[in-house]
Amino acid sequence: MSRLKIKRARLQLQIVLLAAAVVPLELSTATAGGVPDKDMFAVLDLALTTRPSGIGTQAEAGAADAQFALAIQLRFGLQGAQRNLHDAAEWRRRALKPRGNQTVTQYVPGVGGHGSQSYLVKVPQYGVDPVTAARVERCALRLSRAKVVTPSVASSCGGPANALRRLQAWQAATNLSY
Repeated sequence: MSRLKIKRARLQLQIVLLAAAVVPLELSTATAGGVPDKDMFAVLDLALTTRPSGIGTQAEAGAADAQFALAIQLRFGLQGAQRNLHDAAEWRRRALKPRGNQTVTQYVPGVGGHGSQSYLVKVPQYGVDPVTAARVERCALRLSRAKVVTPSVASSCGGPANALRRLQAWQAATNLSY
């Protein structure tokens, strides 16, 4: 194989690998948990407003949102849940586990007069995607330390009005004992 062909093949492989890394990020930020226009903080709102016994049934059945909400409750001791970091980590792992793949066509234009090519790239699909999980966890961590809504809490939790509503729900959820 000539050096030019090897360089072209390497360039195409780099483009495909880059596309495979970028496409899941674009899909995960465009949709939260695979549902378009879903409020990414809905899982946090579920953790703040529902008792662990109600979420636990759905989590055991495999509902990713319920698994992640239960993980938040166990991590922070919300809604009367006993704090248990080990179980919280296990429920988080289950919620973030890929739940299949979606095949996406990736078009690579021709370079230097060579023909273009198309590739099929498998993109993992998540019940709760890692980007959404990181944003929700950042909001939860800031709420756990906040007494009032600060700019950092507001920017992490969906704006000032949503942050205030979630902070009030957080304070109510941490003062419960069943």
